[in-house]
Amino acid sequence: MKNVIIDNTQAFFEQPLEHVDTIYSARKFFGVPDGGYLYMDADKQLDLKQDASYYRCDALLKQIDLGSEAAAPLFEENEAYLDRCGLRAMPRLTQRLLMSIDYQHVMTKRNENYLFLRNHLNPYNQLKTDSNDFNGPMCYPFLMDNGEQLKEYLMERRIFVNDYWEEVLERVPTDSFEHRLAKDLVPLPVDQHCSTAEMHIIVRTVLEFLKIKDKS
Repeated sequence: MKNVIIDNTQAFFEQPLEHVDTIYSARKFFGVPDGGYLYMDADKQLDLKQDASYYRCDALLKQIDLGSEAAAPLFEENEAYLDRCGLRAMPRLTQRLLMSIDYQHVMTKRNENYLFLRNHLNPYNQLKTDSNDFNGPMCYPFLMDNGEQLKEYLMERRIFVNDYWEEVLERVPTDSFEHRLAKDLVPLPVDQHCSTAEMHIIVRTVLEFLKIKDKS
């Protein structure tokens, strides 16, 4: 298949299709400062200058010690660098970190956390996710009216949720489904480091918010 590239940056554990170039992001799933993979059939390797990542680890270390909110400015600085640095070979430090990961454990834990949230929240989710065809998902996608308010409610209670596809809001009609997904989809975390107790907190917080909305 020519001139087709599959973007699996939000689906790390999805197997690539045969003869189709596919890209993956490691840093969206694991505690690494950078790094991704390109699967392709080409015989010739890309000759890229190798990057260094030691000076981008401060964001990860601060996140561990002080939380995602405190580390957000450092992550934004790193994002700005990665946006402008161009293609580089994965740093040796990142390679070492990725070699130490138990990928089967990560996939299993993400599946468990995803199923936990789905079992508790699916009745309230306007985006039905009944399929069992998933492998280590990046998040549990929860769609509701005024989802941006739920994002704020979660963030105020130190439950960090990402914003995806913000650029879509400027590109598509406001009455389109794509616009609604970018605006109202709440990607609830299912990270492998999230415990069952933390999953309970996420469910309880979402249900609290829904109860408040019902009363208003």
